This record gives sequence, C-alpha cells and structure tokens, in this order.
Amino acid sequence: MWQNNNCMINYRVYGNGIPIIFLHGYRLDKNSLEIFFEKNANYEYLNIFKRFYIDLPGMGKSTPGENISTSVDILNCLNEFITDIIGNETFFLVGQSYGGYLAQGLLNLRSEQIGGVFLMCPVVKALKRDRILPVKTKPNIFGFEEIPQNIIFEGFMENNINVNPENWARYQNEIVKGLQAGNQVFLDELEIKGYKFEFEEELSRNIYKVPAYILLGKQDSVVGYLDMSFFLSQFTNCNFHVLNEAGHNIQIDQSNLVIQLFDNFLNQVIK
Repeated sequence: MWQNNNCMINYRVYGNGIPIIFLHGYRLDKNSLEIFFEKNANYEYLNIFKRFYIDLPGMGKSTPGENISTSVDILNCLNEFITDIIGNETFFLVGQSYGGYLAQGLLNLRSEQIGGVFLMCPVVKALKRDRILPVKTKPNIFGFEEIPQNIIFEGFMENNINVNPENWARYQNEIVKGLQAGNQVFLDELEIKGYKFEFEEELSRNIYKVPAYILLGKQDSVVGYLDMSFFLSQFTNCNFHVLNEAGHNIQIDQSNLVIQLFDNFLNQVIK
C-alpha cells in the first residue's frame, strides 16, 4: 500500500526487472488485468519485468483523499506514485479503457522515461457524445443450457461479443468483483464533473518514437475504434490492431490474440 496526502493506492508486485505498470478500466480493479496477464502471458518474456498492478484511486481497495475530484487529480496521484516507487527508471505502461486514458496523460508528463505502451480499447474522448461508435452488434450467445436473467449478465452482453459459459465465468471473476468494490459515490461524481482532462485535445498532437501496440474491438460500443486512427501518426513505431468479434472487454472476447500481441510487445521492447 502506498499513500500521500491525497490518496492511498493499493497495488501488487510480481517479479523483478524492468518496471511495467498496469492501469485498469473505470470502476474496475487491478484483478481485471492481473488475473488475465499473470495467467496467460509468456513467462519467458514476462519474467524480465517487475509488474505493478494498481487499484486506481476510488476503485478496488484504493481510496481517494478529499482533494481528489478529477481525472487530472488521479493522474497527478499516479505521477507521484511513480516518482516514489520507480524513480527515474525507464518503465512501460499497459492501459485498458480509462487506464489507457491515464496512460496517455502519463506519456504527456514523463515521455522520456516511458519505453513503450500497450493500450487496449483506450478512452481518447472522455465525453461519450463525442465518440464515433459502431452500430450496436448482437452478441454471439452459445453454450448455455439456460441464459442467466440478471443485471450482471446484461452488463456482460453490453461489453462482450463472444458470450459463452467460459467467458461468463471470467467476466464474473475478473470484472464483476471490481465493479462491486469501488467507491460508487466518488466515481459517479467524478464521471459527471471531472472525467475529462482539461488538456485532452493536446494529447493527440504529441509525437513519440517508443513502441506502441494499440488494440481495439471492432464491435466496441463503449469507446469505438474510429477515433483512434491518430495513434498511427502519433507513434512512429505503432502496431495498430482492430480485432473482429471483440467488444470493450477485448481481453475476454479475444484472449489468445491479445496475449499473442502482448508477448510480441514484450519481445520487441526488450531487444
């Protein structure tokens, strides 16, 4: 557990080596990435890295202080965490959804220290009304003897395309627990009043030479994929992938492809 005057951050560390920080999506917790990557990634590459899985402030077991009310405040808290825990070392970032938004903010602050980024379905436009989204696609439902009838399963179908018992079990284990753990009052307030970076428009203008892997879901109705084309020119070393049959929880819908690309990313950045 780490804390300063503004927030307390719960995190877990695996291994030794080059630091790599994992930033999860909004209202989730570190388990949404920790369970997936630690179980599936190729340890020939993964063990070269010291992996930091973080609960973002107000989510999981991390708590926001009274002065945390916007995404900029959360970004500043993460920036202080990195200064204290990692110092001046080169490190890498993995970010999903809102975690991808924060990763862009960290790049803006510490670009000379960040050696590469792996972004899954990142937020690039905070306001939903500004996003270009695909036409809503009906999920592929198969393998159930009886379809669950509850609000949790409805959320699963909203964010996934491949809806089957295996993915349903993963959704409950990796996603739902985080959804239930956060400070809902804080998150509701932040989403309404402080989700967007004041400097959001500036983020797409920066140019970076570090390796970047951008993974997007063709059927992602939360952030879409058409708004992300600027990454191709922003990162001069960009691997840009739009995966078919993938919603916002891309690591559940297309697990094998995501891990293959993640292993490629790790292999590339250690050369």
